[in-house]
Amino acid sequence: MFGNKKELEKEKGTKQEQEQEQEKKKTKEQEKEKKQTKEQEQKQEQEKEKEKEKEQEKEKEQEQKQEQEKEKEKEKEQEQEQEQELTSIVGFGSNIYFGIQAEADHKKKFSGIQQNFTKEYVAKATIEIPNYVDKMKNGNLEEKYKATQQIRILLSVEKDPPIENILKCEGIFTTLDQFLDLDEKQELQFEALWCISNILAGSTEDVKRVIEAGSLPKLIKFLDSSKNALQEQCIWAIGNIAGDCAELRDRVLEHEVIPKLIETLKSNTTTRIISCTLWALSNIFRFEPQPKISEIMILMDLLCDHLNNESTNIAQEACLLLFDLTRYDQNNIEHIMKTDICKKMAELLNHPLKAISVPTIRFFGNVVTGTTEQTQEAINSGILPILYKLFQKRDQNQR
Repeated sequence: MFGNKKELEKEKGTKQEQEQEQEKKKTKEQEKEKKQTKEQEQKQEQEKEKEKEKEQEKEKEQEQKQEQEKEKEKEKEQEQEQEQELTSIVGFGSNIYFGIQAEADHKKKFSGIQQNFTKEYVAKATIEIPNYVDKMKNGNLEEKYKATQQIRILLSVEKDPPIENILKCEGIFTTLDQFLDLDEKQELQFEALWCISNILAGSTEDVKRVIEAGSLPKLIKFLDSSKNALQEQCIWAIGNIAGDCAELRDRVLEHEVIPKLIETLKSNTTTRIISCTLWALSNIFRFEPQPKISEIMILMDLLCDHLNNESTNIAQEACLLLFDLTRYDQNNIEHIMKTDICKKMAELLNHPLKAISVPTIRFFGNVVTGTTEQTQEAINSGILPILYKLFQKRDQNQR
């Protein structure tokens, strides 16, 4: 009996141990499940965080895209405002076009509409030139404006404009100079500026006559104009003087125009003015001796940006300016090597437009005339395989 009791107690103890073991096992399983659940929750939280980050990145990208689109829209609006401004000043209506018509050497340009009149019309209008000039000098304000406009139209004739017939009229330069001083009459100022910029696209003698008449200081003051239309005509004028010869280029440099042109590149976003300013700077560096400028690295950084511009006109003028900058001065090549210009220019060697690819090839032709290090830098930019392919083409300009 006593033995049975012990056995019962023993069985009871064993059963309790088993129950405790099961309880422990159950507790461990519950803890394991809790741990797994917690890990799953953490994983889900991490995935949610990742999703949230992705969404935020997408939102950020969309915002950046929207900002870029807004910037483009803003630029378009500025272009449209500029067109409206020009239209209102000129008075020709919405069909006005400010194109670039280059002469054979690409260095002197007529500004504005290239009027394609018949020889008969030009001959008849040429006879009226003395009457137009007389009204410019002696007429009322409206007559002065219309007469100056007629002179400007004749100076914009596409072929053989009657520049000489206009310049031989007594007092023409004095009258145009007087109009440049009429800040309260910007329409007349603009017509006078336009006349002068197209006269400066003529012969060396024509340019000298404008300078000798004392017009240069008055022209250059319009570089600081708040009106893009007036500023642009001023840049045309500077570019045409500088592109004529080294002697006349130096007359322009006496007025410290390079810092002002660089400031225009920095502050103005209008495609036409940027393109025109790059062209004017290219003419300034076209002749020996090239001017030394303290802003050379600022200019290099600006050119680096403009090489990737969506406007092919700006990219083209930037390439031409870099070609002219590297023509004579190895110091300029050295400054270029401190930027990403070589790499960006190498990307333009294959450009479909010859107006961009040809000056780019010539640029590298200048660079490899420099030091061994400069030549190696050009090679490192990856030009050799591209040049080899271009050499195999039949295009004589590129070869």
